[in-house]
This record gives sequence, structure tokens and C-alpha cells, in this order.
Amino acid sequence: FGRWYLKSVGRVICNCTATRDLVTELDVHSKPVVVAPPAGSKFDITADDVDFSHRRREQPVQILFVGHISRKKGLDTLIDGIANAEIDAELTVVGRLTDNNYMSEIRQQILNNGLNEQVTFTGELYGDELKSEYQKTNIFAVPARYEAFGIVYAEAMSFGHPVIASSAGGASDIVTHGKTGFLVDPNDPSGVADAITTLGEDPERLAQMGRAARRQYESHPD
Repeated sequence: FGRWYLKSVGRVICNCTATRDLVTELDVHSKPVVVAPPAGSKFDITADDVDFSHRRREQPVQILFVGHISRKKGLDTLIDGIANAEIDAELTVVGRLTDNNYMSEIRQQILNNGLNEQVTFTGELYGDELKSEYQKTNIFAVPARYEAFGIVYAEAMSFGHPVIASSAGGASDIVTHGKTGFLVDPNDPSGVADAITTLGEDPERLAQMGRAARRQYESHPD
């Protein structure tokens, strides 16, 4: 169906290079294909609003996950990554529950890893409440199994946070591995653990990558 539909249109606009590559694989080479990424953060955060000083002092490191709670978003990989990291970390999960069976697995995973006191679920948040969570965190992490673009990555970077993102999908359009964050295999908790440990053990690098993330966000279309 996808190939038939694409052949019926005059041109194709994709939200990331990963989507463009999928379209190209469907053999619509004769059609103009343009990448037009979504606009950036819905929060009006200026560079002066971003405070990096607290990131040099806070232990345990604060990690934020924003997204619906489903297997696709890779929360299970993130929790195992936190459990295997060589530093203490606390995780705040913001998002809507969409899969009760998956949530039961997550609860058991948290219990098995002894993370009951380190993982907090807030449910869905909007506006100032969500903004407050972004401002309190040190690292943003959503190792999704697939993300076409991942506007939450751009939102986190607007607050000056290094991002642990998925290597599957379009995150590489905005996250530069080793500079503004880390691109990890969404099924590899050890890669997530290494990224958390790297950032948490070196507050100066955490702040440096946060500044680079903010600069990269500022170059993103608004």
C-alpha cells in the first residue's frame, strides 16, 4: 500500500532522514523527496534560562524519561541501564500508560533491580509542570525502539540536557553521538549504562555536552 500511495503523489515531505531512507527504499526515486524536520521545543526557553551550575553538584544523577509507557519507547532498556550503571541515579517517568501488561513487567523489573526508591512515575504532565521536570533533571533518556524524529529530544536539548537517544530512527538528525548525547542500541542496556556512567562520573563533561546540546537546539528550525 505504501509504495502505491507514494507513487500517487507529486512530492514527498519527510520529517527526518530515516523516513526519507524508508521512502527511497520503496522505489519512488522519480518523486522529489524533501526532509523538513518538525519545529523545536514548545517551551520558550532562552539560553539565559538554562542553569548548568547545579549539574556539577547533584548526586545521585537525575534522569528524565518523557513518552507514553509502551515497549516501543524502551523504558525497560533504560531501567536495566540504570540498574547496571556504575553511579547512583534516579529516574522520573513522565507519560501516559498505554499497555497495562507492559507496565506490570516494568513494575516487576523495578522490584527485581531494587530500584523502588529510585524510580518515580508522574503520569502525564503539561505546561509548567512538565517544564519543571525538565528543569530539575541532568540527563534526558528515551532509548526508543523506533522514533521517526523524536521531538522530545529537541525539547530536552532546549533545556541544555545531553540526550541518551535511540540509534534506530531519526534521532541522529538532532543528536550528535559523543557531543550532544549518546545514540544507543535500544535493546542494549549496557550501552545505556555506559552512557549514564560516563555523564554521571564527569560533571564537567555533563555540563559541556549540555551546552553543546543547547547550541545544537538553537540551530534547529523553529
